[in-house]
Formats: sequence, structure tokens, C-alpha cells
Amino acid sequence: MRKVVITHFALFQIKSIYDYYCIYASVKIAKKIKLEIITSIKTLKNKEVEWQEDEFLGYLNKNHKRLICGNYKIIYYYSVDENRVYVTDVFDSRQDPVKEKG
Repeated sequence: MRKVVITHFALFQIKSIYDYYCIYASVKIAKKIKLEIITSIKTLKNKEVEWQEDEFLGYLNKNHKRLICGNYKIIYYYSVDENRVYVTDVFDSRQDPVKEKG
């Protein structure tokens, strides 16, 4: 089983999503969306799971992939040497994809 590491930036993004929905919807909805994202991230532990390559991050040469969870793209890459999946971003797919590049 792979180990999943969520970067500080990705954690910040999840918190920002949670905070947004707390303000503009409700705490209940915010918790639901956060749980859906975390549950999706946990599926990356399975070695059989492999998602689509993310064409917007090819320039980083890390073979980034994306996992879709509702309106969100979970961006990650797999390090074979470490047997770890690094979640680097959680991105609202309704935004301009150019913003994903940072």
C-alpha cells in the first residue's frame, strides 16, 4: 500500500474550500465537501488506482495526475522510489486552468 502525503499547500487549499463553504453555504455543506475530498485522497493509497495525467502540469516533469471529486481536481504525483503519492493541490475545476500553473 502506498503512503499518501498531503503537502502544506494542498492542506491550505482544502481549508480554504472549507472556509468558503462555511461562509457562503453552511458548516454542514463545508464538512460534507471536505469529507468527500479527503475520502477521494485516501483512494490514492491503492496501488491499482491510477487516474488521468494532468496536461497543465506536464512542464514540471513529475507525471502529475488528477483525480476528480465533484467540482474539484485533486492533483498528485507518485514517487516510485519512495512508494509515496504526493497530493500537491486541490483545485476548483470551475476556475481558469491557467491558474492551476501557479
